[in-house]
Amino acid sequence: MLAILQSLLAKTDKAKIFYLGYSGGLDSHVLLHMLHKLELNLRAIYIDHGLSKNAKAWARHCEQVCDDLVVPYQAITVNAKSTV
Repeated sequence: MLAILQSLLAKTDKAKIFYLGYSGGLDSHVLLHMLHKLELNLRAIYIDHGLSKNAKAWARHCEQVCDDLVVPYQAITVNAKSTV
């Protein structure tokens, strides 16, 4: 998979910023590590939709992983609860 990403991104401007929606789950965690290995100008964003009681813990987890990788990280909180 890493080789496929490398070939797709070979012609990409290294100054271009790539934003990854990072939930901390397995899929986005693996993708974060793969993109980090490609030495892209990477940023990770976690969205707390206000729907899970575990969201703050996930946000802290994501922040720690990004800190360890030295990937800029941002958490955004939104209210996705239905008002109906």
